Amino acid sequence: MLTTFAAHPSSLTEDSAQIRYATHLKSWDELAAIIASGDYTDLNRTREGQEEYDQAKVHYDQHHGGIAQYVMKNRLHWTLEGVLETQQRVRKSLAAVIPSPANDSLAPTVVSQPAGAPSSWPFDPALTQVLSNDYPYALDKAITHQVLWSQLPLDPNDPRVHAYLTHRFADCDVLFMVHNPALQSVRAIPHGHVFTRPKVAA
Repeated sequence: MLTTFAAHPSSLTEDSAQIRYATHLKSWDELAAIIASGDYTDLNRTREGQEEYDQAKVHYDQHHGGIAQYVMKNRLHWTLEGVLETQQRVRKSLAAVIPSPANDSLAPTVVSQPAGAPSSWPFDPALTQVLSNDYPYALDKAITHQVLWSQLPLDPNDPRVHAYLTHRFADCDVLFMVHNPALQSVRAIPHGHVFTRPKVAA
């Protein structure tokens, strides 16, 4: 089973989200209900998990230039130049579908959110990686929290993403979500959250 929903706008900022802690480990049904609601502000870490994340963030800022730089170089083994080149190449091929951004004449920046029509950006598994989340949300022990990283923007309702995750995690139930940009801790790299658990017999 694969369930995926687009993020709904939220007034909560990343900074204010970080002061909230999970009060308990959320079950699969609770997680599914949160994702279905589109309001992800109740997806938090435990106090200990958040403190560990905050300490790591300071380290990444001091020694790697930030979380995005650390993830790009040390976890994904991608380069900013390579991601930009890929996005620019795809954008040119889809010029008739994806409108040029207003600042197209300025220095290029990584596009982290879908633009234009739904699923107008292609989905290419060769340009993605699924990695464990080093600082997962407070979830039941049976739930695995991973991150789908992509060199191209991800549309959470793209059926190609559904098909890929369903095939990759064929023995699992799967939930997928893409955070509102205000709640993303790594905004520079397109990514979504993948939650899996062993399939439960009907």
